[in-house]
Amino acid sequence: MAEKIPIDGVVAELMESIEKYAENVSKQINEAVNACTNNMHDELVRISPRKTGDYAGGWVNKVSKKNASGRVYGTVYQGGKDHSLTWLLESGHKARNWEMNRRMVRAIPHIIPTQNDARQELDEKIKEILEK
Repeated sequence: MAEKIPIDGVVAELMESIEKYAENVSKQINEAVNACTNNMHDELVRISPRKTGDYAGGWVNKVSKKNASGRVYGTVYQGGKDHSLTWLLESGHKARNWEMNRRMVRAIPHIIPTQNDARQELDEKIKEILEK
């Protein structure tokens, strides 16, 4: 004969298993964000334009968690003294002698393509985690 379980016991078991699942998924997503942030950092260091090497070596990555919402943020930014070059290199700009010959300095897109690749990689990793 089947054992009778009070409804409070079933609810407690369900809540416990849901909390374990959420904790496990949260841990795996944190690891995925950390891995994607590290990959993006390494890729930016590798493909950044080099004149002196200071710009390419100035990339910094940081993973932070918002406690109230539980969200995890991965950030890669130019922390060196050449941080103001990111926009100029990514988008191009007017040449120094613009008034004389109306020439533009070509853009070297390296941040946005790397960012898009990292987002796509993170999406794929999260889908894999949730499908398990």
